Amino acid sequence: MNGHDARLVPAAVAAWSGSLLAVAGPAPRRWAIVGLAVVLVIGAAGLRRRRPGEPAGRTRAAAAAAVVAAVAGSAAMATAVAAADARAWAPVGDRIVLEGRVLEVRGGAGSTWVELSAASWGREAEGSRAAASGAVGVALDDAAGGVPGEAVVEAAVGDTLVVAGRVVSGATPRRAALVRDAVVLARDPPAGWSAAVIRARSGFALAASGLPQPTRGLVHGMVTGDDAAVPAAQLAELRVSGLAHLTAVSGAHFAIVAGAVVAVARRARAARAVIAVAVVGSALALASVVDGGGSVARAVGTAAVAAAALAVGRPSRAVPALAAVVTVLVVVSPRLASDLGFALSVAAVLAIGVVAPALAVPLSRRLHGWLAHAIAMTVAAQAACLPLLASIGADVGPWAVAANAVAAPFAAPVTLAGLAALVVAPAAPVAAAACAQLASWAAWPIALAARAFAAAPGGDLRWPGGVAGAVLALVAAAPLALAGVAPRLALGAHLGLIALVVAPGLLPPALGGAARGWMVAACDVGQGDALVVSAGGAVVMVDAGPPGDGSGDCLRRLGVRAVDLLILTHDHDDHVGGVEELTRRVAVRDVWLPPGASAATVADARGAAHARPAPDAGTRTVLGGVAVTVLQAGPVPASRDGTALNDSSIVTLIEASSGAGGLATLALGDLELDGQARLLSGLATTSAALSVDVLKVAHHGSAVQDPRLVAAVASRVAVISAGEGNRHGHPAPATLALLAGTPVLRTDLCGDILLAPVGGGVGLVRPCPSGVAG
Repeated sequence: MNGHDARLVPAAVAAWSGSLLAVAGPAPRRWAIVGLAVVLVIGAAGLRRRRPGEPAGRTRAAAAAAVVAAVAGSAAMATAVAAADARAWAPVGDRIVLEGRVLEVRGGAGSTWVELSAASWGREAEGSRAAASGAVGVALDDAAGGVPGEAVVEAAVGDTLVVAGRVVSGATPRRAALVRDAVVLARDPPAGWSAAVIRARSGFALAASGLPQPTRGLVHGMVTGDDAAVPAAQLAELRVSGLAHLTAVSGAHFAIVAGAVVAVARRARAARAVIAVAVVGSALALASVVDGGGSVARAVGTAAVAAAALAVGRPSRAVPALAAVVTVLVVVSPRLASDLGFALSVAAVLAIGVVAPALAVPLSRRLHGWLAHAIAMTVAAQAACLPLLASIGADVGPWAVAANAVAAPFAAPVTLAGLAALVVAPAAPVAAAACAQLASWAAWPIALAARAFAAAPGGDLRWPGGVAGAVLALVAAAPLALAGVAPRLALGAHLGLIALVVAPGLLPPALGGAARGWMVAACDVGQGDALVVSAGGAVVMVDAGPPGDGSGDCLRRLGVRAVDLLILTHDHDDHVGGVEELTRRVAVRDVWLPPGASAATVADARGAAHARPAPDAGTRTVLGGVAVTVLQAGPVPASRDGTALNDSSIVTLIEASSGAGGLATLALGDLELDGQARLLSGLATTSAALSVDVLKVAHHGSAVQDPRLVAAVASRVAVISAGEGNRHGHPAPATLALLAGTPVLRTDLCGDILLAPVGGGVGLVRPCPSGVAG
């Protein structure tokens, strides 16, 4: 940070560390934070710039006082937050009355799924209510009545609902609760500014609804930060090409808006104070209508500091402004200290302010000015964010710099035209549609860049995840510290280290590269289940395997970057344990929660775009070339007994089709004999389910199999997912004997099992090393 004022950096680091100490969890993690904080504070204190003539002792005393004050304030606030988080408010099994604001509404079979931001709750029998906070998933029973003369499905985002229902999984304020069989007791639409925001968002959604894909979802995401309308495949392309940040409202969006406001105000010869007020007002207005977390809070804070500097006629300096904002935010809201979006935003801004200018100077000698600065900012921001992204196993492709250089000139037109549509939509729908169309035209190059760079040679390469990946990322980013001294050496060393890390991904499938040509895959995740079906650009996954990154590693081997639907059959660790890690590794659009989902499972699924209870039996969902029919769902287990949970398994018929043919797969979860008998009774009325290509054998091939069901299904191939040398003895010899005459493929012998339609039948994409039974 030579040449930058780092006097506030020790306080910012200390405040952030103090908050993390209270909310980070286990003691080992806390001590790791302490060690890192000590190193950073000492380093920052050494970079603290002393004013001419100021005694060194005064410098150290001021830094120490700032550190002590920041730690005390953040630790006190964070301790209070942690204490509040420890109090669960939703008692499982009770019927409660809950009041909250609607965050999301989704229709379903026989019910409407609503996510509420809780405000108060109370037991239905008692009548009194207490304060509550956090997200709550509520399944509203459309047939159970509600507000007289008012349909439940009319509940809209922004409404305040009072509902009564049964709690099926409890929560703390940081974990979502789940309420079923709920009815609406009262509904109040939003008023005032909230109503204006809802009208603007609704008007913008209507204006953008006529746009063609692939720009419709992209424009919506780039303007509001809501990427729900972005197809999963396109979202994966954006992530791999390094452009996903465009659909998450961040500092770049606020910088574009602030720049436009300042340009217009200066052209109108407005006073500095007026410009400052306009900048802060526009930032607050934008924050109120977009989706965003810590990055939006950081951007609003930075805009306020910059506006204050503008008002008094002083230049805004990146490092002290950022340090001041970080200090205030993590003291006021300690949970931001553990918010990844906030950390990524801070890292990117710091790198852009410190490293990018030094890197842009030599680049500008050979490239046009705007291109040099765009490349410098992209390289700096990517290098700073890479360790954080690698630590969670996020997709990071090798073409991010090039993709951002192409997309950067179009981000501002999309944002400004889209925001214009958002502002005028309530009063002038036609003008809003015209502005949305302009945003769509500007978004086309971004969509094309994402697709091209994701499909470019080496586009399927990924940075290693976990601790090892984070360390490698730090090593790769370190040379950029030399940007101001030896820029060519710094950039060359950085790109060279990246190439060394991602080069193994260029290998063909036979040597470990991504597999191709498969339609159904049973992942080798040890003693657990993870089945993947892909066709027509859609990916459906059944179960996520045991805890760890086994399922994420399998998807990487398969070349899968996004999952449209993840079905969790039942609440056992070998089926749902890998959900949290999986949602960190790939984009998961929708999750069907298992019957009687625990609070931990609900919380783990929060990493997906949507998580909701599975629809009822008979529901059919079509995603791309994959059709999913629910044959059996539940019942909700009466206890956490293993047999009860197994028999609650969601059973699905998954039909995949493409130009090369199709495969029908029956996934039985871990059904026991009673559950298999119920399914067999139901199959008698569903003739399409009586003959399938692939049978995912129940319960890892245990001895508990109903011969009548095996005979009725008459599958071409049977797949058994079991861990090598597992202590349960799966698959059981009796089950293998029952399947005699049917080819049996086992993950404990074959590893990943990849199947594709071949000549009207089922073929292995690559041979099983141990052969095929049957």
